[in-house]
Amino acid sequence: GTSMFILMSGQAAVSIADSKVAEVLPGQVFGEMSLLSGQPRSATVTAEVQSELLEIDRVAFKTVLNTNPAIADEIARIVAERRAQNARALESGGMVETVPAEPEGGFLGRFKAFFEIS
Repeated sequence: GTSMFILMSGQAAVSIADSKVAEVLPGQVFGEMSLLSGQPRSATVTAEVQSELLEIDRVAFKTVLNTNPAIADEIARIVAERRAQNARALESGGMVETVPAEPEGGFLGRFKAFFEIS
């Protein structure tokens, strides 16, 4: 994914392997996990009603990070939490997702390397 999105109005469903695992409500973001890690998207988000989105691409996001690198720590925390939520949702639906172990430096290290920040 090369963008993340903020749902400005409307409502959307988040699905993994054809199972609805969450809803996105106005003010919430989605698509951040792929944008921030460079890994393939792991969920599908589908508008349930007419919705408006704000798209933030990699270039715009990198500009924000370069202006305020401290944001990276909070974003890494949010992404780790989202991954754990997705895994729990899949497990409760009878499916088990194996969340890969983080390599040396973990998500924050990959995140900073991907966006070329120190």
